Amino acid sequence: MIRSAVRSAVRDLVDEVAVGCGFAVPAWYRRLEAVAVPRVGSRTAMRAAALDAGFTGISVEERTVDVGVGTAADLVDYRFGQGHYAA
Repeated sequence: MIRSAVRSAVRDLVDEVAVGCGFAVPAWYRRLEAVAVPRVGSRTAMRAAALDAGFTGISVEERTVDVGVGTAADLVDYRFGQGHYAA
């Protein structure tokens, strides 16, 4: 299964079905998750990464963004349109 800092049971189900049908999560994506998600996968982690990089006056907000997913088919299309699912 593909992991993310932001949990979505439905998205995770799409990933589980894909893996069950033979999809192999690319090694580069697993590495990205192992490195990036702990580093910038939350508001607190992102702020700490910015401060570690030397930025000052950091203000980090978490906002909900409408990505146009209104149906199950939209979610599948959205998920399969992401880079780790590309050939």
